[in-house]
Amino acid sequence: MEMQPSVELSRQAESFISNPPGLILVFDNFRGVSAKKKSLAELTMHLRAQVASLVYFSDCYKDKDKPFLCCFAGEHEKDGIAGSKRVKEHLLSFGIPEEKIITSQTTITTRTDITKLHSVAKARHINSPLAIVTTDDHVKRTKSEVDNHFSYHVKKHGPNYPIPQIYILSPMSEELKQLTIDGRRPMEIVQQVEFDHGYGEKLATILAKYPILRIFQPLAEKTTHPYTPIRLKRIQKILKKFK
Repeated sequence: MEMQPSVELSRQAESFISNPPGLILVFDNFRGVSAKKKSLAELTMHLRAQVASLVYFSDCYKDKDKPFLCCFAGEHEKDGIAGSKRVKEHLLSFGIPEEKIITSQTTITTRTDITKLHSVAKARHINSPLAIVTTDDHVKRTKSEVDNHFSYHVKKHGPNYPIPQIYILSPMSEELKQLTIDGRRPMEIVQQVEFDHGYGEKLATILAKYPILRIFQPLAEKTTHPYTPIRLKRIQKILKKFK
């Protein structure tokens, strides 16, 4: 008998409570350079940091070490503030200890963020599940990019390649509804906002979902993220020498 979606979501939430993540990636956000779009980007990062903080302070970690929270985004425009720095400021405002926050400035896209998360987890020998925090409008594409990343490694290294369990969290996640803090369900403090990235997000989601179209992904990313941080340019230059 086929499992109903509500039952599957409930089981995922139960798994999350008993086996919470040891490393949580909090996405930054870039929506454009106008004041209105920058304000919406800040609200997006505020919500993502809020979701991550609810997880961090939850009872999931009563008998476990608290997780590390991370963000790897560089600046999206020349002389701009790195996305990881802005996310860190939001996390600190919610009371996350600075020593529990890992940042770098080496990514600018969802695809590269997931690659970096995987490498950091391996480098730090984190064997517990991983989590990615985003907003509801970005969940589908995130899931597709996670599938793409690990499908590549399985294809390259074989079917026995170890794939970590990864939770994709957003304000409407079933996992969040099951959390308790000091034995009580937290108040509904996560602000619900109807985000709409427009055609850009819809196109990016389609490109991520269908492998045959992924050859267009670098061009699409270059269009939506025309500026490459200097540090990332250096890394890309070094990688070219090894290809």
